[in-house]
Amino acid sequence: MNIIKIIIGILLILEIFVACKVKESKSASTELTEKFYSIYREEKDPERYYKAEDYMRSLDAKSRLQVARELIKDPYGPITYYGANILIKEGYEDEAVPALADIITSGRYKTKDEKGIEHDWGFGRNWVEHEDETFMMRMVFKIFRYFIANWERYTEQERARAYGMMSGWLQLDPEKPLSAEAAEEAMKRLEKRQSILMQFKESIKKNKIPQSKLMDKFYSIYHEEKDPGIRYTKISIYLGSLDAESRLQVAREMSKASDAEISCSGASILIIEGYDRYADEAVAAFADLVTSGRAEIKDYLDRSCDYWVRHHAGTQLRFKIKICRYFIANWGRYTEQERARAYAIMTSLLEIDPNKPISVDAIEKAIKKFESMPSE
Repeated sequence: MNIIKIIIGILLILEIFVACKVKESKSASTELTEKFYSIYREEKDPERYYKAEDYMRSLDAKSRLQVARELIKDPYGPITYYGANILIKEGYEDEAVPALADIITSGRYKTKDEKGIEHDWGFGRNWVEHEDETFMMRMVFKIFRYFIANWERYTEQERARAYGMMSGWLQLDPEKPLSAEAAEEAMKRLEKRQSILMQFKESIKKNKIPQSKLMDKFYSIYHEEKDPGIRYTKISIYLGSLDAESRLQVAREMSKASDAEISCSGASILIIEGYDRYADEAVAAFADLVTSGRAEIKDYLDRSCDYWVRHHAGTQLRFKIKICRYFIANWGRYTEQERARAYAIMTSLLEIDPNKPISVDAIEKAIKKFESMPSE
């Protein structure tokens, strides 16, 4: 009888000890989370988002996970998403999926500005630049599978939101009735496509390509792959597999291509590899695209600059000025038609009245005005 009492007493003590430890752990987690919020919500500090990220990076892995698990419960979509991305980075992709799926089905992938207008804040945008080219598709698959597994418990509105995301990725007919079965069939097609990319990635790893054949391999991918989505992902995988010197070699060849899209992509890679070192080469490629009439370059340039600015502070404005200076430096050798093309793009970049006569002086004044502006 005494032995039973002793055992019961020990169990009670252990239960109290465990409860205290859990409470202590929760208290510590709450303090860490509150610290994050105090930084994140400091409205007067324009650097608050970066400081909040620095704070999270300063925590040890265990504490960072504790805070992330609190953040995914936040009602504000971008914070939920931030917490989920920390879980993913720490190796807990599956744990992040329900929170990510809920952002979509609850409609929290949009926020309202001060005028009450809804905007997408960029769900999944950072996944595009992940070092693993297959990462984004893998996460999308997991979210879609979660949608399908939970289809029956969703309201009509939640199903519509989930289906809206799936219809874009899976090329479902938005006019047809919502159907988990249709989504499942489309998923199988997409998984087949993903399998093709994984096999390609493995083949690239195994088969080293000689320096003399680097461009041949690029063009074989570009011309032989008919599916645009697979083609560009394969090219991204291929270029990512090369060392820096080989990638530069390919980029330089691409920038000289007669195909405007290839030339633009090659010039963009040069910028990403190192603005200060390779910008002049990229400028020459873009300028030739303009003056030769091979492309309506404005869209290419805007798209590229939007991408570069995420890699190099101030690149956008600096590059636009640089390309205009290149035109001016080479003005004397251009034909009338080449000048007209160059002037057309400069009037857009430098906000010059296109209806006025072509004037180098007007361009110089506009360049100086832009040079006095602060970088992005």
